[in-house]
Amino acid sequence: MEPRGIGSRIAPQGRTWGLTAMRLRLFTALAALPALAAIALAATDGPTTAPETVMALGEEPPEAYVTDVKWIESSETGAKIYSTAGGDPAINGLYTFLAVAGEAPDMGWRVFEIGNFNSWKIAEQTKDHVILEVSRSWIDQASGDVKTVEEKLKVPLVPASSDRLVVTPVK
Repeated sequence: MEPRGIGSRIAPQGRTWGLTAMRLRLFTALAALPALAAIALAATDGPTTAPETVMALGEEPPEAYVTDVKWIESSETGAKIYSTAGGDPAINGLYTFLAVAGEAPDMGWRVFEIGNFNSWKIAEQTKDHVILEVSRSWIDQASGDVKTVEEKLKVPLVPASSDRLVVTPVK
């Protein structure tokens, strides 16, 4: 079984929300950004002076899944933490990832699923790790109540050549 991040859940029909699907959504979203920027740059100059009709896109664009991107300034190699929306937004709707830039421009990004949270923010950055403050929920099987915990997690900034990292709770 492929390791999953903290708070990962099983999708309908017993399938896991796979990291590959999330990677595909993110990479497609990031690839679409230049096209969206070109559309924005093609907008008319000056203030809007009349109502303008805006058409819905024909299909849901993958960039709609990306919710937050935070660059890690202290990273020596280039890294970011980002989330994609998915699942039940009332319980851990943010699939959260660390992406580390490859050592050469053509190497792309190495992506690690950190966990599945209600919310997160970077509380601290160093050159070798970040501390995330996260909110995570689960359903207590005995009572059926939703339980929530606020906690801090230490996420190491590993090199792109790494194939795993260890997320550690901060006491």
